[in-house]
Amino acid sequence: MDPGVILGEPGKAKLWDDPTEYITVRMTFEAEVGDTPDDYYVLYIDPKSHRLKACEYIVTYAALLPSGVSATPPHILVYEEFTTVDGLVVPTRYSIYEKNHALYATCEIRNWSFKKPFDATRMTMPASAVIDVSSPARTN
Repeated sequence: MDPGVILGEPGKAKLWDDPTEYITVRMTFEAEVGDTPDDYYVLYIDPKSHRLKACEYIVTYAALLPSGVSATPPHILVYEEFTTVDGLVVPTRYSIYEKNHALYATCEIRNWSFKKPFDATRMTMPASAVIDVSSPARTN
């Protein structure tokens, strides 16, 4: 747990028609923590595996928002598939939904490795790169 993270009291909630009653914890941030301290997450923790199953979140990062908008509507990211890679369980497929359960995006992660050395040349900025120097939105 990073400094400045605030965890609320545990609760219980279901995800749409999923019969599982998940443990929920609201995660917020102290002022001036990170680039977007006004973001929040509601973590859905599987009561049997204790693995994160889903999280509801908003985005308040100004560079990602239309002019005049201070936050995205809530979205819910649901982890749908996990794989054990080099002894560690990692998510390999997840979907993002709008609060009304309308599908927003699906994502798949492949070729995980924690043993392969990192290719430092991937950190070289291409000539066409643009650096974001905007300021995050503040809603408080």
